[in-house]
Amino acid sequence: MAAILLLCCCCMSSSASGAFATGVIPGTSPHLEKVIDLKNARKYLDLSNEMRLLGMELPAESEITSDDLVVRNKMIDIFGKLQEKAPSVCALHTKFASEEYKTSVKEKLKYYNREGNESILTFKGMKDWKDYLKEYLEPTDEMKVLYRNMDKSKSNSCSMRSLDDDGKCIPFRRVEVAVEENKDPCTDLKEMLELGPTELTDLIMKEK
Repeated sequence: MAAILLLCCCCMSSSASGAFATGVIPGTSPHLEKVIDLKNARKYLDLSNEMRLLGMELPAESEITSDDLVVRNKMIDIFGKLQEKAPSVCALHTKFASEEYKTSVKEKLKYYNREGNESILTFKGMKDWKDYLKEYLEPTDEMKVLYRNMDKSKSNSCSMRSLDDDGKCIPFRRVEVAVEENKDPCTDLKEMLELGPTELTDLIMKEK
């Protein structure tokens, strides 16, 4: 709190505003963003949501036949998009799943969990830091629509934590949930990346 008061008193100073923007002052939104690495957390959630949507667009096993060119081309296209996003998603997954990251965040959030430190100074005034965090990581309206329009039958790839009251899959909103649900996909993607989209598709269809 003292840091915030100091910042407010010195708000006309370029050094104070620079310190605010660079995230060195506890109790401010830039500092919270820096502590949790919110920019990359948001990127991780966005990419994870995009990849899960792509995965749900893949034909079901019962829809795949060895001579269906429409299905083959669709699979090649989807696998190509998945492979394009996979390296970034899995690199961020490794970061956010690491004990080093979890320990660091837990330690640095002690400041915000102390009584009296619930509110932070943002560029738009004071706000509860948990509300700020939630709003920062909230999926875009476009992403929500894409999930809402997805066939409910595809929701079996989502855990209970990613289902709404109607049993439909919803976008990731929390890093810890995405980390848990990306554990196996990232392992599988490492193997998948060893083959090109066409090779992978032909291998799958050859088994039909």
